[in-house]
Amino acid sequence: MFDSIAHRYDFLNHFLSGGFDFYWRRKALKLLGNPAPNLVLDVACGTGDFSVAAVSFGCQKVYGIDIAEKMLEIGKDKISKKQLSDRITLQTGSAESIAFDSNYFDAAMSAFGVRNFENLEKGLSEMHRVLKTGGKILVLEFSKPKFFPFKQIYFFYFKHILPLIGKLISKNDEAYRYLPNTVMQFPEGEEFLKILNQIGYKETKQHRLTFGIVSVYIGVNSPAGSGINFEHRANNKLPMTNLLSAHNSLLYALRSKLFTNKKYQTSNIGHRNMNERIIKVGHSPDPDDAFMFYGLASGKVKLKGIKIEHLLEDIQSLNKRAMKGELEVTAISAHAFPYIADKYWIMRTGASMGEGYGPVIISKKYKTLDELKYKRIATPGPLTTATLLFKLFTGGIENVDIPFDQIMERVNSGEFDGGLIIHEGQITYKEQGFNKILDFGEYWQKYSNGLPLPLGLDVVRKDLGEELARKLSLGLKESIHYGYTHQDESIPYALEYGRGLNYQLGEKFVKMYVSELTVDMDEKGKEALELLFSLAHSKKLIPHIPEVELV
Repeated sequence: MFDSIAHRYDFLNHFLSGGFDFYWRRKALKLLGNPAPNLVLDVACGTGDFSVAAVSFGCQKVYGIDIAEKMLEIGKDKISKKQLSDRITLQTGSAESIAFDSNYFDAAMSAFGVRNFENLEKGLSEMHRVLKTGGKILVLEFSKPKFFPFKQIYFFYFKHILPLIGKLISKNDEAYRYLPNTVMQFPEGEEFLKILNQIGYKETKQHRLTFGIVSVYIGVNSPAGSGINFEHRANNKLPMTNLLSAHNSLLYALRSKLFTNKKYQTSNIGHRNMNERIIKVGHSPDPDDAFMFYGLASGKVKLKGIKIEHLLEDIQSLNKRAMKGELEVTAISAHAFPYIADKYWIMRTGASMGEGYGPVIISKKYKTLDELKYKRIATPGPLTTATLLFKLFTGGIENVDIPFDQIMERVNSGEFDGGLIIHEGQITYKEQGFNKILDFGEYWQKYSNGLPLPLGLDVVRKDLGEELARKLSLGLKESIHYGYTHQDESIPYALEYGRGLNYQLGEKFVKMYVSELTVDMDEKGKEALELLFSLAHSKKLIPHIPEVELV
């Protein structure tokens, strides 16, 4: 929903509030005190207005997280134009599973976002967890005026005029009816302060602004909180949030039904033994992943007591699912692992490693990296390893995240000056007339003294236990072996996901990324991962260096 109104979101915020939203943010930030906190987290950051205001207030570094990618794209563009990219980092992230270490931030804040949390207490508890002791929480949120006649005027405007204007400008009826519904149901005032106190915040206060239209809530992190069990407070979810959760569950069920009806999407085909354990496995609909999982997907490789259910989605979507711990086994970008290391182990088997090849920056108009300086290129998603490499080894080039399969088309149209391509685009770009600017696989090989470039990983959830995790890892290894020994079956199957690749190019691509290091990354692959994470952390591109444990 928020992505659908992203293009008009800032304008509507300023227009519908009469410009008061600027004043509210400044007023709220003053409550953080002087000097301003150094390291700040902006939760449900949207297009980044609160993050920008925080930097103007004096905060040194702000990380903003949100689940709406189009909002983040607009925010990144805004921040780049304001030349604040070195001080503000926006990235995909969920309030209910914040991908930063505990005791990390000096302040955590949210402007007009907490009422949209999937689970209010869980989101606030996560903010509590990542705050340093003595760190402050700052929440700016709509509230309800109390006094006549402003109360009556406000409610009439909020329920009838605002949704009409929002619909006319944004062309989205749901979004601006959703707003008054959530505000009316939100536990404001003393009720919200009580929730903060139960979670463990101290010195909590409410400051009403502009006749009570909005309120600022502030509190201090205390480790001696009661630690309420937010998982069992489902009755505190807002009604609209429950509807959205049900909607998402329905979509998931429909999608799973579609996949399980397709040939080979469910392993161990036939009647299910009631003693079998269902393991959901996520992987991308690409030739290399299809080749790896062919043995399991076709039922030619079986795991005793286990039924595999396959979910096929693009890698950025799988990264997001992994951050929530949704799937027992899933493919992810190597870049995503630091954000999920608390939930998953890395499987020894299944990694995609480039050996002298990798993501490529391409262009139609330009031929060198210097020519792309101060230009704009398309990148394949904020958590992809390709985008991490771009940020590690280039500078002065603006990037915009778009779906990977649109990059070449939109560079060709002139919308972007260049693009960072992944998957089979790495072997087809030349025949489409693009210039190679930089192959990160070649660059990494020289930089790392011959280490492979870790791009994709398969991970297994820790709550399964080590015994089952190793069994699943060995099952994938057996599936890859089956694919290699039955290429007359596995290659044609893999090419069903090749987006137009002919047999020769499809086989070449598969064998580029399903290699001996895919069968077992061993110490060489582990060393490469550790180097990648160390570099990314040194440039503040990931929150911490995760321990690389292989199963």
